[in-house]
Amino acid sequence: MLQRRFQPRFVSPRSSAGGDEVGEAQGVLEVLGSRSPPLPQTPARVAHTAGPAQAPSEKEQHIARLRAALVKLESCHTARGATGLSLGDLDAHLPGGGLPVGVLNEVTADYAHRPAAYGFTFALMARGQMRRPGPIVLVMSRRALIDFGHPYGHGLAQLGLDVGDLILVEAGKDVDALWAIEEALRASGSVAFVAGAISGSVDLTTARRLNLAAASAATPLVLLRGGKEDAGPAATRWRIATAPAARDPHGGFGRWRWQARLERCRNGRPGLWNIEWCHVAHRFHLAEGVADRAPLAQPGRSRRAG
Repeated sequence: MLQRRFQPRFVSPRSSAGGDEVGEAQGVLEVLGSRSPPLPQTPARVAHTAGPAQAPSEKEQHIARLRAALVKLESCHTARGATGLSLGDLDAHLPGGGLPVGVLNEVTADYAHRPAAYGFTFALMARGQMRRPGPIVLVMSRRALIDFGHPYGHGLAQLGLDVGDLILVEAGKDVDALWAIEEALRASGSVAFVAGAISGSVDLTTARRLNLAAASAATPLVLLRGGKEDAGPAATRWRIATAPAARDPHGGFGRWRWQARLERCRNGRPGLWNIEWCHVAHRFHLAEGVADRAPLAQPGRSRRAG
C-alpha cells in the first residue's frame, strides 16, 4: 500500500510562507470547487481585534454565542443527525449507527504499527466511497510520509479504493496539511470523504475548526496523526496495531486484519477487537484473535473472540 511512487490526480501544495506557494495551494483546492471563505475568528481574535468603541457587553455576548455553538457541536455524536458511516460489525459499539460523520475522528498508532494504521484509514476511505458520490481527498504532510513512502495505486485498488476518484495533496508541513484539510471540508462541491496524515498532534483550536468545517456538509473526516498527546474534541480515537492476516483455503493471503482499540467514543462504548476488512463487500468484520495461528504454537492460551 505504501511505496515511493505514485499515482492518480496528485497535487503538491508547498509551504504557505510565500505568496506563489499560497496561490498554488489554492489552485489545488479549486479542483474541489472551494470558495476559500475567510476563516472565522476565534474568541481570542475577536477580543484582540475589537476596537475600543465596541461595548464590552457585545463582546461578551459574541464570545458566549461562540462557546455555546462549540459546546453544542462537541455534544453531538454526528452532525445534523446524519447517519454514521457503517463499519459493519462495529456499528453496535458506535453512536448513530456507525463512525460519526461531520466531526473529527482520529487514528493513531505506535511507530512500528504506522503502516497498519494507514491501511485501516484507506479501508475507511473505501467505505466512504460507498456512502455517497464525489471525490475522496487525502492530505499528507511530507514528514508523515518520510519513513514509509507515498501511497501506491495498485495497493489502494486492492483495498477496494477507486483511485480514479482520489485526490492526493502533499503539504510541506503539518500546519499546511491541516489548512488544506479545512479547505477541502469547506469546498462547495460534493466531497465523499476527507482524510489527513500528519506527524504531530492537533491542538484544541485546530480540532474545533475542523469539527466546524466538517459539520457544514456532514463530511466523514479521519485524521491519522503521529503525536502521542491526546488531541482536542475528537468524536472517536482509534489506536491501530498489526494482526496476522486471514488465510484463504490454499494458505495464501485472504483478508487484511488489524487490532483496533477504540480509546475514546463520545456516546459510544470503547473496546478492543481484532477486525478484518473484506475489500469485495467493503465491510468490516470481527475476527477471532490470531485465528490462523496453530493452537500448538500457543500452549495453554485460549483463543478469544474479537
